[in-house]
Amino acid sequence: VQTPPRAPIADLDRMPLPAYHLTNMDAYIHAEHTSDFTGKKRRTMDLITSRGCPYRCIYCHTIFGKKFGGRSPRYVMDEILLLHDRYQVCEFVIWDDTFTMDIERAKAICDQITASGLTIALQLRGGVRVERMDEELMAKLKAAGAETMCVGVESSVARIQKLIKKNLNVRKVEQ
Repeated sequence: VQTPPRAPIADLDRMPLPAYHLTNMDAYIHAEHTSDFTGKKRRTMDLITSRGCPYRCIYCHTIFGKKFGGRSPRYVMDEILLLHDRYQVCEFVIWDDTFTMDIERAKAICDQITASGLTIALQLRGGVRVERMDEELMAKLKAAGAETMCVGVESSVARIQKLIKKNLNVRKVEQ
């Protein structure tokens, strides 16, 4: 028996923050993968600020559907503050499929981090589409502590881009 899929949660802010207090946080914070991009050993935690991606790349998952939905910048900041203040986390690895899908939301998250006065590091390990970036966002990411980001290019060949339905703006990547 297979039940039909449920509708995605429209307002992600209605979901409670993870029950970190029920977990052995040191086991997660000191996990092997933490800080592996930079080589720096810091108290690190994974963070997901959004779900879904509207692009149709043939190789990607559809766990969260093909519609983007993000938590509000304030809610993201609440989780960052909780992890920083209670567990001394100073590096956050963001695993969103498309953190920069909503450019204004991404800028607002950066603004919240900068305004908080926290000195933290951000690693954007999920997919970042270059079409969903601008110079202002790049500056705000740097000010907020971004150190690394993974940009999914897959191929710069137009035929391959079309075949995999990535349809990436290769000129923007070069830029």
